[in-house]
Amino acid sequence: MNLYFALARQAMCAGMRLLGAQHGDRVAVPKFICSDVPKSLVHEGLHVVYYDITTELQPDTSQSPPDARFMLIVNYFGFPADIDSVKTKWGFADQQLVEDNAHGLLSCDQDGRLLGHRSSVGFTSFRKSLRVSDGGILHVRPTVSINTESELLEPVHRPKSVGQKCRRSISALSTTFHLPLMNTSRLIKRALGLSRSRPFDPSSIIPDAVSTDSLQTLKSCNATNEAARRVSLYEELLPLVTRYGGQAIHPSLSKGTVPYALPFFATPAVAKRVQQQLWLRDREVFRWPDLPITPGHQASWYANVYLISFL
Repeated sequence: MNLYFALARQAMCAGMRLLGAQHGDRVAVPKFICSDVPKSLVHEGLHVVYYDITTELQPDTSQSPPDARFMLIVNYFGFPADIDSVKTKWGFADQQLVEDNAHGLLSCDQDGRLLGHRSSVGFTSFRKSLRVSDGGILHVRPTVSINTESELLEPVHRPKSVGQKCRRSISALSTTFHLPLMNTSRLIKRALGLSRSRPFDPSSIIPDAVSTDSLQTLKSCNATNEAARRVSLYEELLPLVTRYGGQAIHPSLSKGTVPYALPFFATPAVAKRVQQQLWLRDREVFRWPDLPITPGHQASWYANVYLISFL
């Protein structure tokens, strides 16, 4: 069953509640993570502990399992995390795992299992993959009891913001006339001092309904065509990244993987060269995520991860 929220962090927190998480429970979170995730869990009254991941963006199961009641496992950028190894080597059961599939809309693992559906609860942020203003999905297995009053939220109508209308128009014009209009608009925003990221707002984890416009866009999305577009972009841009000095984190796509973006390791100078080559294609290169998260929880390679956006 899918439950819909305005934001994926709301879906994540709702999923923790459905699993029975209580104030003070320990939740294991990877050290390489968007800072909004641990901040949201802390504001829910949970205690966050961190575990290491490898440079292949997999849980480092060669180490001892994290001391936690629950674990958040992340499918970075639409690439499947090895959830089966976490279950067998670290001993976490389905009802202890929350699958963070924020970037994995439409993606499957090699066994054909949809990402976000491989544990008792998982969540996807479809606003990160489609040009919509909001949208988070909580995937819930039938074995999990749902509180209909707090978790089943009816979609609501929200008028499109001026910014959203402008982004959609610019994107459409860019595609039609093959011009770097989205990159130009980003450059103007930065020149005006408009930040890409916003400070964490604790009120943003309060459950809120998804907008009808966003939900309609999701349901009308041609999954086959969108998956093919993303796979084609990945295969087209991968040689360019390596040609200019970047190192792809995933040198090839596994069967079923629908990439959110193309992640690669690079120095700032290399990332700049790649961006220069992609400017006229209206593709953005950016660093992920906002670091640092917690003092002492950074590995040296974290700050060298860049993405080529497919949105």
